[in-house]
Amino acid sequence: MTNLSFSRRKEDNKFGKIIKFFKRFFILIGISATISMVMFSFSISKIMNYTPPALEDQVILAYKFKGGLSDTIQKPSLSNPLISPSISLYEVTDALRKAGADERVKSLVVKLENATYDIAKYQELRDAIKEFRKSGKKAYIYSDSFGGLSNGMGSYYLATAFDQIWMQPVGMVSITGISAEIPFGKDLFKKIGVTPEILHKGKYKSMPESFMNTEMSAPHREMMQAMVGDLYNQITGDIAKDRNFNTAQVKELVNNAPYLDRHALKLKLVDNLGYFDEMLDVAKTGLDSEIKTVSLKSYIARTKPKAKDSGLFAGIKNLMKSDKADDDEELAPKIALIYGSGSITPGDGKSSQSLAIGTDKMPAEKIVKAFNLATKDKAVKTIVFRVNSPGGSPAASETIRRAIVKAQGKGIKVIISMGGAAASGGYWISANADKIIAQPATLTGSIGVFGGKIIFEELWKKLGVSWDAVSIGENADMWSSNKLSSDKTKDKLQMVLNNTYDEFIKRVSEGRKISLERTELIAQGRVWTGKQAKDLGLVDELGGLHRAIEIAKIESGLTESKDLSIEEFPRKKTPIELIIDLAVNGAYGSEFKIDANLLKYVSGINSLFSKSDNDVLKMDYMIIE
Repeated sequence: MTNLSFSRRKEDNKFGKIIKFFKRFFILIGISATISMVMFSFSISKIMNYTPPALEDQVILAYKFKGGLSDTIQKPSLSNPLISPSISLYEVTDALRKAGADERVKSLVVKLENATYDIAKYQELRDAIKEFRKSGKKAYIYSDSFGGLSNGMGSYYLATAFDQIWMQPVGMVSITGISAEIPFGKDLFKKIGVTPEILHKGKYKSMPESFMNTEMSAPHREMMQAMVGDLYNQITGDIAKDRNFNTAQVKELVNNAPYLDRHALKLKLVDNLGYFDEMLDVAKTGLDSEIKTVSLKSYIARTKPKAKDSGLFAGIKNLMKSDKADDDEELAPKIALIYGSGSITPGDGKSSQSLAIGTDKMPAEKIVKAFNLATKDKAVKTIVFRVNSPGGSPAASETIRRAIVKAQGKGIKVIISMGGAAASGGYWISANADKIIAQPATLTGSIGVFGGKIIFEELWKKLGVSWDAVSIGENADMWSSNKLSSDKTKDKLQMVLNNTYDEFIKRVSEGRKISLERTELIAQGRVWTGKQAKDLGLVDELGGLHRAIEIAKIESGLTESKDLSIEEFPRKKTPIELIIDLAVNGAYGSEFKIDANLLKYVSGINSLFSKSDNDVLKMDYMIIE
């Protein structure tokens, strides 16, 4: 009996030791986790409250133009959530203008490296560079070559806004003109058994021709020739002014291009042949030998006023509070800045389909939310809406237009700033604005409509695939991509297109205060340059986003206000907010940007096709493009 009791006590003692071990283990885990959370919170708070060093008394500002330059302010990506993304067009131009008035900045040096921008974007950059130079500061630009064995018209156009143009020896100035090449796939579609069935309203509405024709129609060619001709005249005229030529001389230079390095120097197309470090040495001439060269991105960070609600705990507070402004809070007057970029689509853009892939989207509900937030903020006096879109859904366009009208009904002025394009649906959403500002090279108008479908019937036969179906309703198969439309369903579609076109005309007429007859003459699906559109009354003034903001100040009577702020709507979330948003909503529902470069659709096809529920490619039946 004694041995049994001793054995039990021994077993109980072992069990107790195990329990004590796990208690201590979990206590240690809890303490470690708590310490880790505290350290993590401290580290994130330090990162978010980081203040860059003050700018030196004398600096040379440096920037490298390369790749694309986004029209909108970028958000952190999934792969890079905490490090700041690339700066936007507005941030670049705003910094250049501020640097011009900043006594610490002595000059600007730029390296041009594979920059690919639309002409309107070049014009916006040129405006900012010239604003920088107004104070008497020098601006220098360097490039290995302007085009080389490709067309360098755009990059050279940007370069002529600078005081000095430098090119590396053995470089080339390839200002060979402007051309617009358009593919036509009628014969290809015939070979593979695909039949495009696309109707349109407006004789210049030419996009469907790429599927239906083998070459440009007469109206299409007329429009393209006028558009390209006007852009060519704009570029050559500006180059002539900036390089002290006359326009005829520049056109002669274009006709004899390209030019090798010494020839370009002799013709005064460039000012110096040399290397970037040599240009930098010239920029430092007469300045302190220890002068610092500061990147434009660093300059933006080091001169940006510290936000009042920054840091980890402010981020948590922002997550908990409503987007609605506090009625009792006294705020300085604001101009709300809203960005709309890409193809106009219905919905909020959070579905997986709307996030796919290779093209920007402008989800209507997301824009409406931005307008609602801006109009609820009592400090907002005017809204500047930056539009850069080739078009999209008419229903989604009408949704956005209605948001603008509602804002105006609350006494808020709406100013449109057009980017590289604000055409078709992009013009639909712009027509009711109080003022429309566009660059001379902005592509706008295209007041017309097309729609239809792509028929795969013959392709399926070639592939050995047969389809069968049952249906109820005489027009139940109207949307099918497996059979041609009947005359009756074609008439139905044309009726829809005609009605949409008439509504488009009506909105433009009312918004721009132009008679219906006059609107009809300048509509017909024709695309105009911003310069042409201004002459026609479709645009009020030529200029970029900064000019639109200046007009917004004037419209609101805020030109003398020192406390005026320009705020993006919806408010840009902090990194910690985005991480929490990702954890709660997942990759598709969050506001993280998914890199568009992961997958690409063939140009033109993405705008015509969407995936149906049964995974068969089918054309969106109603498109404004």
